[in-house]
Amino acid sequence: EIPPNPSELISGEKAHKLIEILRSRFDIIIIDTPPMGIVSDPFLLARMSDVLIFLARERVTMKDIFLSSVKAIGEEGIDHVGILVNDHIVDKKKYSYKYGSGYRYHYGYNTGYYED
Repeated sequence: EIPPNPSELISGEKAHKLIEILRSRFDIIIIDTPPMGIVSDPFLLARMSDVLIFLARERVTMKDIFLSSVKAIGEEGIDHVGILVNDHIVDKKKYSYKYGSGYRYHYGYNTGYYED
């Protein structure tokens, strides 16, 4: 029987079993979901994941929706989040390039767009 709410499929025991089987067979599993905040599916899947990669496109992703999504992720107790910003335009006049190696950990998020 197909449940009337598709989210019931994700939150059910069979979905958890499927994730367990996939983890035993594969090193990396990528699950693409609808945007956070539109439906509950991404939040259900994020709880089962090792890492949630939140993708935002610079100058396209709406700031208020992005902020409310990040807030909702925190309120849901999902703390294994990385934010990937794509389509970044670099102004070569304002930036210099340096090469090196190292490690840095940062917790939090920036709430604004870059403006001149």
